[in-house]
Amino acid sequence: MKQQTNPGLYYYRPYNYGDLYVSSFGRGLFYDESYSVILEPIRIFGKPTVENQLKVQPNPFTDRVTIFYKIEKTTPVQVMIYDLSGRMVYSTSFGTQQTGDHSQTLNLSNIPEGMYIIKLETGTSTSFAKALKVN
Repeated sequence: MKQQTNPGLYYYRPYNYGDLYVSSFGRGLFYDESYSVILEPIRIFGKPTVENQLKVQPNPFTDRVTIFYKIEKTTPVQVMIYDLSGRMVYSTSFGTQQTGDHSQTLNLSNIPEGMYIIKLETGTSTSFAKALKVN
């Protein structure tokens, strides 16, 4: 005799929670749904999804890349570029910038070709973008 007691994960809820299963040698398998329970979905409250404010052009690039971003309030701005192994290959600060749309051109001629992650940090947010350097 066995009862389904695993409520499942938040993204998978079994329909047979609470059902009883009985098997016998030679008589077969039987089940009883009278103890079945309907489980409510688990609500997960997270941060609301926001659009990434960092855009990269051209992508792929050769030596120079221009990043476009928007700042919600006056704050210091810093950019870090990482290779896919997680090593920082470039970092610069743009100082404190005013609210609004901005663009900066980065000279990346000294880094090897490959895929990179560009991270833009402001005082209140962090944005990411992927960029591919080619020759």
